[in-house]
Parts: sequence; C-alpha cells; structure tokens
Amino acid sequence: MSNKKPTAVVLGMTLAGLGVVRSLGREKIPLIGLASNVWEEGFSSRFCKEVLNFKLSNHELDSLNFLQNLGKRLEPKPALFPTGDVNLLLVSRNRRMLEKYFYLTLPSQDIVENIVDKRRFYNLALKYNFPVPKTYVPNNLSEVESLGKKIGYPCIIKPIYSHDREKRAVEGIFGYKKAVMVTSFSELMEKYSQISSVNSEMMIQEFIEGGDDQLYSFHTYLNAKSQPLAIFIGRKLRTFPPQFGMGCFVESVYEPVVTKIGVDLLQKIGYNGIAVINFKRDPNDGQFKILEINGRFSLWNSLDACCGVNLPLIAYRDILGEPIPKVTYYKTGVRWLSLEMDLKAFRGYKARHELSTYKWLKSLIGKNTYALFAWDDPLPFLHRIIYLMRILVKKCLRWILRK
Repeated sequence: MSNKKPTAVVLGMTLAGLGVVRSLGREKIPLIGLASNVWEEGFSSRFCKEVLNFKLSNHELDSLNFLQNLGKRLEPKPALFPTGDVNLLLVSRNRRMLEKYFYLTLPSQDIVENIVDKRRFYNLALKYNFPVPKTYVPNNLSEVESLGKKIGYPCIIKPIYSHDREKRAVEGIFGYKKAVMVTSFSELMEKYSQISSVNSEMMIQEFIEGGDDQLYSFHTYLNAKSQPLAIFIGRKLRTFPPQFGMGCFVESVYEPVVTKIGVDLLQKIGYNGIAVINFKRDPNDGQFKILEINGRFSLWNSLDACCGVNLPLIAYRDILGEPIPKVTYYKTGVRWLSLEMDLKAFRGYKARHELSTYKWLKSLIGKNTYALFAWDDPLPFLHRIIYLMRILVKKCLRWILRK
C-alpha cells in the first residue's frame, strides 16, 4: 500500500479557503485549490501544489464533471472541503456521485438544507427550544403591512438565503450588509418594497441590541457520532460594514454558555462535520441568541489554528480514520485582523462617532494574526496589493478620461 497522503481539495480560495489551505499545508498535507478567478485571496498560496480554475457553471453537470474528472486522477482518494454556501450546497446535493471520488465530511442533506435556509433553521431552533430572535416570513407586501403594525422597532430585513443570486442586486441598494435595519412602519414598507423587487424571499427579524463586540462565533467539528472533537470561540470586535457585516477584527475567547448551547443544539439535531454558529448577547436579558448556523469554515478560521484548534486538520484526519489528539485548551486574547476590511470598517465606526483614530490605532497593537500576511506564505498578501493597485490605476484612468 502507498504511504502517500491523500490530497485535500479546497473548493473556493477566498479568505476562508486560504485559512484552510494554510492550516493543512503547514502540516504537510498535499493540497489542490479550486478558484473562480486569479484574484481570489488564496490563489497564490505556496502551500497549493496546484490551483485550478473552477467557476460554478450555470449548468451544474459541467461543474460536477469537472470535480469527477479531478477525483478520478488523484490517488489515493482525495478529501474535498467546500467553502461558502454555494459550494457547500453543490457538494451536499450531489454527494452520492461525489463520494465515489472524494472523502466528504458533511451532515445529512436535510440538515444542510435546514441551516442554509434561514426560515427552516428558525423553525428548527424553535422545535428544540433554543434562543433565537423573533422572526417572520411574509409572502407579500400585504402581509408585511399587517406585520408592520404589530412588531416592535427597530427590526431588520434579511434574505432567507445568504447565497442568493439576487444578493448582489440587494447589496446594490443597501451596501454589503447581511441585513438592513428599519426603525418605523413607513421605513419597513419602503425598504421591503425595494428589496422584494430583486429578491422576494426575505424575512423580518427582531433586532438584538448591543454593539458588534457582542457577537460571538462558535466553531467546532463533530464526528459521525455527533461528538465534538474540538471547540473554538471567537468574539467579533469590529465588522465590515459596521453592525451587519463580516468579522474583520476578531478575538479568541472562552465562553462556556456559548459552548453549552452550541453543543446541545448540534447534538440534538444529529449534526456531524464542520459547524459555525453565530450568537449575539442580548443586553436586555443577558441571553445569547442564535443568529445562524453554517456548515462550512468561517472567513477567519485561520485564527482557530493559530490558537491551537486546527479544525481543517481534525476534519481531514477524522474522515481518513486517523487518530486525533484531544484538544482541551486554546490560546485566548489572540486577534485576527483583515487590515483591508478593518480600515473600511474604521471609517464607518468613526462616521458613527463610535471609534476615534487614536483608539483604532491603539487596538491594532497586540497579539495579532493576519488575514493575508504570513511570513511562511507571503504571496497572497503581495498578490492582493497588486490587485488593489490595479483597481486604483483603473480609477485614476477613468478620472483622467473624464477630464
């Protein structure tokens, strides 16, 4: 038998994919990355022996044929790690075909569909009596009007599917936010009308008060028996955009209440594989409310490995049946920083009078790991600088041509 290690194929080379690649590559796991374009953050990582162009086709069969042909040529049988909801759904919905060529680590298809569809997840959480914000799913403007006269304000509007093809159109109206806050009945009707014109599958949800530093993220990997093999918790210090964006400055913490709720929920639904549960602490009652659950690696999963919880490696070893050392401790107070996103976030917080220049600069001092920069893998950082310079040159040329 060959002693060669199976290749890990990382589907999606954005920041989440780069984190997975680095976590596995530093452990000498052979890697192939699948990127939709050359400017994805992980495209130039030295840890990948090969990066292939994989753009999800409108004809799903073309995408599946690509993966099938890749799996056929790799020996021994490789492991497949999808990043992002679209890739997760592609793999989950076609697992019977793909598992012939790849090792997969996914919860059941029902569970994947339940967590990707925020409406179904809300009903699932209620079934097991877990704390979630009050949520409503109107079918039309008439129902929104009826709801709007009963619910409290402020509240938020957000898509049922965060991966919708209409997502960019929604972002074009309200910016790159996961949700939109409304503070009155008239504003609810106006903004819901605008959003529903490009995406009809929206939900209205109770707004949990408190700053972005009350957002917690529970990361874990559960084996086939729903036993957590490792647990990690991060607290978001800042997000981009502020209030309803992605974590851009995050700190590792312990929070036993989050751990208990997270493990209880996943075990009750019979979960296995990678799970990320996002919480927000409600300042009114001190409760941690579950915002969403994701069945794939977080944007900032490299922080987990930096602190001693290498979830990609644990998943890789588990699906191959290799022994896994028990993880009982991880470093706290370590922070993950996306300088590019955080600089944009700082502008937003400053405009809202929530952060001064001095406090922002002071916050960057300390034990940090970075989204892109790494001494042992410098090319993604340099590659991103070239990308940003390219954008800047294009903007300057457009400005000159307009003159």
